Amino acid sequence: MPNRPIDRLLIFLAHKKISPSKAERQLLLGNGYIKKSQQRDGGIGSAILEKICRTYLDISLTWLITGDGAMLLDEKDGNAPLDDKEKTGIATSTVRRTGSFKQLQASHPPISPIQVISVDNDGNETILYVPVRASAGYPKGYADREYMEKLASFSLPYLNNGTHRAFEVDGDSMFPTLENKEIVVGRFVEKFEDIVEDHVHIIVTRDRGILIKRLLNRIQKYGFIVAKSDALDNRNLYPNQEIYPDEVVEIWFAVGHINNKFRHPTDMYKRVNNLEADLTEIMRVLKSKNLLDK
Repeated sequence: MPNRPIDRLLIFLAHKKISPSKAERQLLLGNGYIKKSQQRDGGIGSAILEKICRTYLDISLTWLITGDGAMLLDEKDGNAPLDDKEKTGIATSTVRRTGSFKQLQASHPPISPIQVISVDNDGNETILYVPVRASAGYPKGYADREYMEKLASFSLPYLNNGTHRAFEVDGDSMFPTLENKEIVVGRFVEKFEDIVEDHVHIIVTRDRGILIKRLLNRIQKYGFIVAKSDALDNRNLYPNQEIYPDEVVEIWFAVGHINNKFRHPTDMYKRVNNLEADLTEIMRVLKSKNLLDK
């Protein structure tokens, strides 16, 4: 029995008569991902394991990860391996999952999980960058491999846990926290209850596009999420928005932002500095005219 998950995946694909390149297209992976994984340690990341279980409903996740039990699940009940229906374990819970976002209310359908990730030549996940010019198509193209492959990607050394994505700020609704054209990096949020109260998130919606806002989770209480702006000026231009779960495509928790400008000190700090400079000049003039005790 092969000892590595990637080897067992290849056995499954051969059984289903699916070529590795076709599997990469079905799983929305980068070209050559499977080969690169073979050449490395043979592991498969959790996000990709989830894609496999959602795409190939008859594969046993227990078998894929550990090699234990049968390769295939019983197609009738979708749960137990063919040779041992008692071994439901991971396979059962994974196959029965309907989305990375947990369904909190019966009236709200589950949200899609991450559909496409990017990897470097070593198979490590990179950060896809969604600029403003590409953001209009993102709510529909987030699951389209061809669309996603057109996006640039990069890596940051301190972000190696979870899947991350970067979005360009459009407008001044979050100023002074975020400036127009800044880049905000977010970590994928798997469940609505993982929203961090009053923290900046990127929320991708079906009809309103990509919003970068502070979120308040009010789903349990009122059935919606409150999206707030940080704008200090013209706040009437940026009212709070109520976003219902069935509008949501993705949510990303902001973990950092990138700005190519070096910000000036805050207005108050500048005023203090200017006042000190003015006082210094006044003192100099007064002393020069002997109008001030030495």
